[in-house]
Amino acid sequence: MSSIKTKKVKDGSLVWHVRYTYQGCERTRSIGRVRREDAKREQNRVDQCLLEGKDPDQTSPLRLAKQKPDPVEQPQIVTLQDALAMYDKYVSVNGRNKPSTLKSKRRCFGTVPNRLLSKPLIEIGKFDLENWLIEYGQTRDTGTVSMANAYMTTVFNWCIDFDMLTKSPMKSIKKSPVEQQAIKTLTETQAVELLKIAEGNFYRAVFIALNFGLRSGEIIRLTWDDVVEEDGSIRVAAKGNKTRTGRAVPAPSPEVMDKILSWKSSDSLPTDQVVPYSTTYYISRRFREIRRAKGWPDGLTFHSTRHTYITRLQTSGVQIAMVARLAGHSSVHVTEKYYTHFAPDDLKQAASRLNYRSGGKPGESRQEISLTGAA
Repeated sequence: MSSIKTKKVKDGSLVWHVRYTYQGCERTRSIGRVRREDAKREQNRVDQCLLEGKDPDQTSPLRLAKQKPDPVEQPQIVTLQDALAMYDKYVSVNGRNKPSTLKSKRRCFGTVPNRLLSKPLIEIGKFDLENWLIEYGQTRDTGTVSMANAYMTTVFNWCIDFDMLTKSPMKSIKKSPVEQQAIKTLTETQAVELLKIAEGNFYRAVFIALNFGLRSGEIIRLTWDDVVEEDGSIRVAAKGNKTRTGRAVPAPSPEVMDKILSWKSSDSLPTDQVVPYSTTYYISRRFREIRRAKGWPDGLTFHSTRHTYITRLQTSGVQIAMVARLAGHSSVHVTEKYYTHFAPDDLKQAASRLNYRSGGKPGESRQEISLTGAA
């Protein structure tokens, strides 16, 4: 009989493997990044093959999916709908995409009109796909359209790999430039009100986000070993991080660190997590509930707490390089691109420093000289 086990790979995810013995040879084969139920189902299939004396490896869905479609068995006319169905089966069996990515692709491909789905692959051109992207983008932002462009490009490249096409029509379609969205931050009143309304684990998430600027994914991965009481900081591990870089973020005050440490002693159940959430979904959902109840703008999300932290650092006069380091940005250019914006009052204050005076430097109290030349 067979057995299944998991193995952690470089990106931190778990890959299931099945081990069995066939004709005296022990084999171990990867099942992929699948759920335990799917791995158990594959184990049952392997056991059934062994009972029947068949080679489980020759009949595995994974092996069949990796094989290039037999030109003899292919329908003479492969439509886009056929290609999408085959691609979906291929990535599902191979476990090449996370469930959330697979769901996103299916949702995207579900918007392709029937007139395009029924068209043969070899007849689909740039004009057809551009029209679909234009229709797709009428109710979506440019970032989502760019993702749809990337998804469809992947499908056509896959078709080329499996000899269904010789050239991708997506190659000549330019990617939609992603417009820089205005950074949405919480006002001081909203931030204080959010802390008052928040409760339990959600309060912890909000408190850490506003005082340390961590992403929601970083927050739920925090353990008590990451809270360094000696130097009053929180260490963010590089593993699983968006930019794959670790950093230490100091607490803005000793009181903030004392508040976080008090949670550990108050936890009724022992846990390594500072904020015991299994996924960021619950954080985002609770923030949406509060936002709707308070009538705040739709553009605000839980990530706005991080934007608030970074923006306040910048408006407080912290050097841009220091802000980038505390925020965990991959480079200073990222901080400059998304956070270099100023309030009108800040601009007026900066311009007022250019108050030229007679024979002196800007700001010195001497006789003013008009820039037109008249005293």
